[in-house]
Amino acid sequence: MLSKIQHPNIISLLGCSSNGDTRFIVYELMQNGSLETQLHGPSHGSALTWNMRMNIALDTARGLEYLHEICNPTVIHRDLKSSNILLDANFNAKLCDFGFAIADGSRQE
Repeated sequence: MLSKIQHPNIISLLGCSSNGDTRFIVYELMQNGSLETQLHGPSHGSALTWNMRMNIALDTARGLEYLHEICNPTVIHRDLKSSNILLDANFNAKLCDFGFAIADGSRQE
């Protein structure tokens, strides 16, 4: 499912591979880790200004809007939490971890 989704606020799947029983999934590098780590890690959120927090919230909303309104079929993430929002070098937010996601094929266009 994720290999077909292209949006600036959704993590990009770069590739996958397997070696025997071991499987690998390769995503783009997100230098600032998860929102959870930024909020509850050693810095306790001090690295995030209110403006940055608002931009992270907007990026998250844009990613969800894309999944819910533009994707066909609609994708429901079902596991949105701060650890599933990753931050790139510029603190742009991207949704990740689509392990519980479902595609809703009932939407007709």
